[in-house]
Amino acid sequence: MMFITIITTALLTTSTTTNCWELAELGHDLPQRPAILIVGSPGVNISAYFTWAESLEYEGYNVVFAKPSPTISSVLQAQEGLREFGDALALELGGFIALSHGYGGTLSIIAEIPATGIGLIGSPLGPHLVATTPSPRPVDQGLPFPNDQTGELPTAPITTSLSRELAGWSENTPVMPDPYAPVVVIASDADVIAPPESVRLPTTDWSDRLWLREGFLSNNRSSHADLLLDSKSAVEVIRALESL
Repeated sequence: MMFITIITTALLTTSTTTNCWELAELGHDLPQRPAILIVGSPGVNISAYFTWAESLEYEGYNVVFAKPSPTISSVLQAQEGLREFGDALALELGGFIALSHGYGGTLSIIAEIPATGIGLIGSPLGPHLVATTPSPRPVDQGLPFPNDQTGELPTAPITTSLSRELAGWSENTPVMPDPYAPVVVIASDADVIAPPESVRLPTTDWSDRLWLREGFLSNNRSSHADLLLDSKSAVEVIRALESL
């Protein structure tokens, strides 16, 4: 299948009031197939998710994207807007699986996104044992960490206030509620933004959760960016969710 990396903006027929998140197609419009919503991370360009979308479309899913607005100024605004967006999308599609990487996953959990299943790949859900270091570049230019920690991810505009809040999550992450839906979480030993301890430990009391460790005892361990740029990780998580 040839994947067309053309983003077609789509509008929810159920209106939202916060306008913090925009619905977009990442390739083909396949409305008769099971829906997967990829929740983007503030500061990461939508093009970073093309690999996931291509592999999931090939597996038979309709992939749509929740694009965060570059004007979101706080975690609370992002959280409330994502919940409202999710409610409207659930009515529109009749249900969806939410799949996220990085901060998009963390926001999905604290927003209690109304998905039928949730996949979290490299999403920091608790403090890090190894401290991350803020990047010297202006925080409004993508993620607030240097490339030697995040890996090579295409960036997107982000407000200074939101970027600073996200950077603070390495030491003080919000309490993660027990999701209503089944959850699959995966982390890599080589990921310093979302290391295994910051993904596994905060989820041990969740009611319906499967924990996966990528690259354990392997020489082929994935960095934070590698998890997003690897087509296999997205398919693995969705298949695991379907088996729960």
